[in-house]
Amino acid sequence: RSGRDSSSMLDESRPLSAAIAELAFRQHGVVARRQLLEVGIPGSTIAVWVDQGRLHPLHRGVYAVGHRRIPQEARWLAGVLACGPSSALSFGSAGQCRGILPRDQRLAVHVSVPRSSGCNPDGVAVHRVRSLTDVSLHRGIPTTTATRTVWDLASILPPLQTRRAFEQAEKLR
Repeated sequence: RSGRDSSSMLDESRPLSAAIAELAFRQHGVVARRQLLEVGIPGSTIAVWVDQGRLHPLHRGVYAVGHRRIPQEARWLAGVLACGPSSALSFGSAGQCRGILPRDQRLAVHVSVPRSSGCNPDGVAVHRVRSLTDVSLHRGIPTTTATRTVWDLASILPPLQTRRAFEQAEKLR
């Protein structure tokens, strides 16, 4: 496999359906319209696939491939994809993704974006931040680092819960 990211052009020798299946597999079953266009799928074909139920809209320009029964990781990644390539899962969502917070509570999808970003997708709690350089891939999802995540959580959680989150992050290293 080449070192290209998931949004780059895939192997042209394979059928497009195989390229899309591989992309969706690597991304927890979700893809962005921009990624489909990059692999050569015309916009008109994307519209037909939505009508046929092959793609299921989750956010504007973000789809579940094949069906709507997607795992939590797919919901998180769909929120990040909906906010664009300079965004990252953050706050409680990043805490749950990284195992810093328990997953038993269903939280809104929280995504941090640069202040200049105009994204505001329905169903996503968008946080506009001055700087978003402390991001890494976690489970294939651009996510704020554990340090940044705990820092963000400290701004919204009571002191005892913040302490527990910090201790859990330390335990996970």
